Parts: sequence; C-alpha cells; structure tokens
Amino acid sequence: MSLINRTYFTIPILGLLILLFSFLLYKNLTEKVKASDNPVIGTLTFKTRTIQRKYDNEVIWESITTATEIHNKDTIRTENLSDAVLTLEDGTKIQIGENSMILVDFSDNNWNLNFAYGTVATERSANASDSVMNIQAGNSKIQVGAGGLSLDKSGESLNVKIDSGQAKVTNGGQTQEIAKDQIANLSSEGISVNDIEYKLLTPLDRSISVIEGNNKSIVFSWSKLGKSKLTGVKIEVSTDPGFKRIVSTQNIKSDSISLSLAPGSYYWRLAYKDDKASNRFTAISKFSIEKKENLRLFTPSQGQNYSFIPGSTSLPISVSWSKLQLASNYNVQISKSSDFANIILQKDTFNNSISFSDIPEGNYFVRVLAKSSIEEMGLITSNSHSFSVTTRIDAVKPSLFEPSNGKTVSKFSIPDSGLFFSWKDSSDFSEYEFYLSNNANFTNPIAKDSSSSNFYKLTNDIKPGKYFWKIIGKTKTGIQKESDVYQFQITESINLALLRPNNGSQIDLDDASSLNLSWKPFPNIGTVTLEISKNKNMESTILKEKVSGTSYKFVTDSTGIYYWRLVWNGDGESAESEIFNFTTSKKLVAPNLQIPSKNQIVDMTLRDSLIFQWSSVVEADLYQLLVYDVTGIKEREIINVKIKELKYILTDLTKLNEGKFRWEVKSLTKNNDDSFSSSNTNRADFFIKLDSGSITKILTPGKVYVE
Repeated sequence: MSLINRTYFTIPILGLLILLFSFLLYKNLTEKVKASDNPVIGTLTFKTRTIQRKYDNEVIWESITTATEIHNKDTIRTENLSDAVLTLEDGTKIQIGENSMILVDFSDNNWNLNFAYGTVATERSANASDSVMNIQAGNSKIQVGAGGLSLDKSGESLNVKIDSGQAKVTNGGQTQEIAKDQIANLSSEGISVNDIEYKLLTPLDRSISVIEGNNKSIVFSWSKLGKSKLTGVKIEVSTDPGFKRIVSTQNIKSDSISLSLAPGSYYWRLAYKDDKASNRFTAISKFSIEKKENLRLFTPSQGQNYSFIPGSTSLPISVSWSKLQLASNYNVQISKSSDFANIILQKDTFNNSISFSDIPEGNYFVRVLAKSSIEEMGLITSNSHSFSVTTRIDAVKPSLFEPSNGKTVSKFSIPDSGLFFSWKDSSDFSEYEFYLSNNANFTNPIAKDSSSSNFYKLTNDIKPGKYFWKIIGKTKTGIQKESDVYQFQITESINLALLRPNNGSQIDLDDASSLNLSWKPFPNIGTVTLEISKNKNMESTILKEKVSGTSYKFVTDSTGIYYWRLVWNGDGESAESEIFNFTTSKKLVAPNLQIPSKNQIVDMTLRDSLIFQWSSVVEADLYQLLVYDVTGIKEREIINVKIKELKYILTDLTKLNEGKFRWEVKSLTKNNDDSFSSSNTNRADFFIKLDSGSITKILTPGKVYVE
C-alpha cells in the first residue's frame, strides 16, 4: 500500500518536471541565435569581403557587415583576401588582416586581445593610456599602453613591430621592453629585438586610399635609420603577408619609387643584404586601395506618385538605395527643390532603407548621402529622384496575402489559436469585411466578420477541403472596394520546418563534438524520420532514425558537408522538409619546423642529400611540404609533396643552387568525402652555401689504360 501511495505522487511530479524541462528546451532550440548578452565594446567600422563573428559560448559563425556592434568576448575572423577594422569604445582601432582570428575581452578596466593567428595591428590614442591592452598570442604576451604596434603570427613564431609608443613583451619567462622603430621576434628560442635599418614612410601602414579609376600611382618612400652599409636594396610588393603573391619587385637606388596598382590590399617591404652579405628584410607595411562606389537610389522611382483619399492617412514613403562596402552610415534628405537648398526632412540610418510618414501633398526630391570612417572617401551623394504626394477620389482594390491563391495548408500546422488570414493594409480604408466560404459564390459563408486591422484569425475548427475567401475595404466616406477571390486547400498532411543549425552553417568540432539538430514542433500523428546524408540528393544516408520532440543530438568526429531532412509518413500520405546542410571542420595546427632551422646556412659542399624534418601533429593524416627557390626576382617551386612521414630527404641536388630558399609545411586531414582540410602554414627561410675553395678529390683511378 505504501508503494502505491508513493507511486501515486511520484508519477505526476515526474510528468510535470518533464513538461517543464521540455518547454525550456523547446524555447532554447526554437530561438534564433540572438545577440550576446555581453555588453557592446566596439563597432566594425570597415570591412572587405567576408568577416565572421562568433558570440561567447556559441559554436556557429555568422557573417557581419560594417557598423555591426561587437560584444565583449566576441571572436572575429577574416577569410582569404579579407580584412577589417574594429573601433573600440575608447577609440582604439584594431586592424585584422586576411586569414586572421582574434577574441576581444574587456575585463578589470583593461583590454585583453587573444590573437590566434594571422596579422593584427592596434592603434591606441593618448587618452587610452589610463588602461592597458594585453595581447595573448600562444605562450607570448604583449602589454601596450598608448601607441601603435603590428603583429604577425605564423606557427609558434611571433613578430612584433612598434610604430609608436612602447610595449613590454613576455615569452618563455623572459620579459623585455620594445621601443619605437624596433622589431621583436618571439619564438621558442626566446626574444630577439633589433633596431629598424629602414623606416617605411609612405604609404602609411594600415592606410586606406580611395580611387575613382582602375589604377592609382602609389609613392613608396622610406628613410635609412641604421649606419650599417647595406647592398642589393629592392622593394617587394605583395598581395599576401607571406609574400607568396608578389606583384612587383624593383631594385632601388633612391629613397622613393612610384608604382601603379589596382584596387586591393597590399603588403610591402624592403629586401637587402647586410654587411655580412646575408639576406635581410624590413618590417612589413600594409595598405589598401579601395575603388569609390557609386551610390544608387532605388525607391522612390523617378517621378513616382503616392496618392491617398482625403480623410485617410498618407502611406509611408519607403526610401531605399544600394549598400556601399565602405559606408558606415547614411543620411536621407527630402527637399522641395532639386538643389536641396531647403531640406524639410532628413534621417540618419545604418541600413540601406528607411521610411517617412505623414508627408503632406506636394512635389518633392529625395537623395542619400553616404558617410565613411575613411576620411579620404568623404561624402558620396546619390542621384536624386522626384516624387509627388497627391489626393484622389477613388480607393484602390485591396490585395490579399495569406493564405495565398492555390495554397495547400496542413490541418496539423494550424495553431490552436486559429487559422490566420492577412491582406495588404491601405490607408484608404478604415474597416474591412472578411468573407470565408466553401464555394466561389459565397452563398451561406462559413465566416463573415469586420476588422479594422489587415488580418483576421478564424478560431472555429476547419475541416479538410477547398475554401474561398475575400475582403471588402470600406472608406470613411462610404466607398467600398472588393478584393479578388482566393482559394486554398486544407489537407491532413503535415508541414515540417527545420530550425538549427541554419542552412549553410559552419561548425567547429573543436568547440563541440556533438550538435543539436532542431525543428519546429509537429503533431503527434504518424511517424517522423530524421535522415542525414553526405549526398545532397539524399540518395544514401548515414543516419535514418525515427524522432519525436523538437531536437536530436547528432554526434560526429568527422569533418565535411552533411545534408539532413525530416520525412513524415501517416495514413497513406507523406511529406518531406526542406533539405538543410552544414559543414563540420577541425582546426588543425601546423607542425613545428625543425630542420633546417630559421635562416640556417646549410653547407652542401660535402653533402649528397638535404633533410627536411618537422614535429608530429596528432590529428594530421598527411603533411604537405613545399620548398621554393627565392633567390631571384620570381620565386620558383622545387618541391611539392604530400607524405605521412615527419621527414623528407631530397637527393636530387640538381634542384638546388647557392642562394636563398623557403620551406613550408602544413597539416592535412582527410574528410569523409575524400577531400582534405588543411592547417595554417609554418614557413622558414634557409640558405644554401657551396665552398668553392675546397680541394677536389679524384674518385676515378689515377691511371687509365686504353687499348
């Protein structure tokens, strides 16, 4: 009896808990990825191409645009040929180069920047000196107050260039101050600080130029700071910070040179030989050339007329225009004259559309001005359009929206609150009369009601079948206008709607080994099957499982593209959801280079082979080794192999000569679809030397007898 009493109370309590937690789970899964609750700490003031952001404690990346607010602990990354500028609340500017990633955190009144990889530059004004910025890059830490610095991280090596002010760097237990016009290299070997031999002057580092044509003549200038005697000075201009895509190399004899360049992002440096004839390079300076975009006004169209009936309110007038890559905000102006001498209305917005209400009858002109954080761009003004606001006697026929004409509606998708009908709202009408019938003549209508809004909710139960609906709009002056008649079908099939991950999402398996697939609730009738495939046509599935509720935890450690959908079957009918896809990836690390070491001089005089060796990466299936001869103006690839081993022995010495070489290694992992994902690349220069003064050893016999 005691057991029965305990069960009598336990089962209802457990049922209530299941309902409560199911509701909380449903609420969490059906919500769209919302902005972080963390406070806003800055704004994306400039971007080119693709910039992505991941909120704190999220795994899904989203693309962001100029003027996007950046929250505390957001992670920002750039893709190939993309860069961005973040402006923090204290005025600090952070420029992020291509293929880079950072996390920005404001804690304890200090800025903390976690620099994962790529290139980053910061510029902090004098009024920011009451706080410091701590930059963490692997095991290295840089602390800076006011001033500017640039960082370039490749593998475990970090280069720090001080443009203004000073910084304190810590690496491997060693701490050192770096001053203006100094460069520090932080690696496993410690901290190496050198004075700059050449200071690059123009174009200014991280500067952005705006041009109207297809090319611009850029003046490169520099000054010599050091006293050492240097030779073989030349300028190198590239479209990537690793100088793989060099667009120009010129020998120089003066302290400036002009080059004509097309729009894009560029990196430049000086290459020279020191007093020991060793190849050296200056710090890298970056600049961008952006083509000035035309601002085009879309709506109102030229000469468009907006009319309304006396006694009704005028329609909102929507102004829209083309979105500019370099614009930070827009100012929309409406004037009575074409020269805009007398502006009667104006609004500012970050978007590329805005509406104006209650504009009185008359003739007007509209234009848009785009503003940018780039001073050189100035204001960009759109073309102007004229439009008019007039009154009319007759009303416009109402337009129906939902259910659309010919639409099929699942009975199970109709919410308990009722079937929703909507139509285009019009300022002409003060009231609408709604009609629903099972015949086109509307004899004995199922529903007939009045509404002052542009929607109607049918709360009565509606059976499967064909239906017809219409509305009659009524003005305050007694004019009536009847809409077209729409027909729709109610069926007993089911609608399936997928929610998350969003279609086309990219998911890092570093952050989660499993992910929730979620969808909108469906009625508890028939069976619903989740299908996951590596084929977009769903011809073969890797998972096929009956599901209930609103989510499924999919566990995978494989990378690649996945396609998924829901399939419903019941009472001889079936339905399928839309097919969504998502991509999983693992962030591989590049192996550490071991032999030859950075800038090592390899004497090949008595060698018959050259060994390349690197460290192991657990997740790697293969390694790709590339070796380039960079002695001449144009680099030449001499090795490109993919191997499993941690060592490669080059025996074909005809590929080598005296001079400078660069070797690179990256990790590769095989995806399920047989494609490969790759890590970043670690690279190092080395030099080949031959001793021309060595004594030649005769290997053939000293005497040769010929018959």
